[in-house]
Amino acid sequence: MALGGVHQYARFASGFREVREVIALAVPGFATGEPLPATEDALLDLLARTVREQVGDAPFALLGSSSGGVLAYATAARMEQEGRPPAGVVLLDTYVPGDDSLGQFEDQLLGGMFEREAGFARMDAARLSAMSWYFNLLGGWRPGKLDSPVLLVRAGEPMPGGEELAPERWQTGWSEADRVVDVPGNHFTMMENLADATAAAVESWIREQPL
Repeated sequence: MALGGVHQYARFASGFREVREVIALAVPGFATGEPLPATEDALLDLLARTVREQVGDAPFALLGSSSGGVLAYATAARMEQEGRPPAGVVLLDTYVPGDDSLGQFEDQLLGGMFEREAGFARMDAARLSAMSWYFNLLGGWRPGKLDSPVLLVRAGEPMPGGEELAPERWQTGWSEADRVVDVPGNHFTMMENLADATAAAVESWIREQPL
């Protein structure tokens, strides 16, 4: 998303201080003059290589929030093919591209992004065009089954305007997830003032995984 970047994980990462190392990886193209990946393969090659460079031989998990979860999952699939699988994959309120569950809150999502612009990142032409590029690049992507265990952490509250809807109308579903956990907050706040609860849910699951 145009608002996204390593900054959006700051509060979440603080929940792991003195517990485990957290590394946030930026995707290319969101800064003025920075090239965008020409193909999905080029993007996944870059992300998989960057992960290998960062973690070396140590065990690791991949995690992404919102559409970043798509990148985490797709990178995990690429790394499994290369024989260097993650110990786990975590999706934070991630929707499969084309899922209309979140699409019904498009106005609220855009409004929430602009409300947070001053505190995160200015949504300039480079960021907005990069978001459009990635949406087109990954619009047809669909998840296959991973050998690595997958945790889906969902927002326990809907976006404003969805309070009267049943959870199955707005919550994400990910059939390939091995476990689904709901945490306090909505799509935005679960990574903001409620990020500690989200981090605790992830840490609890990670501790169960064989490393």
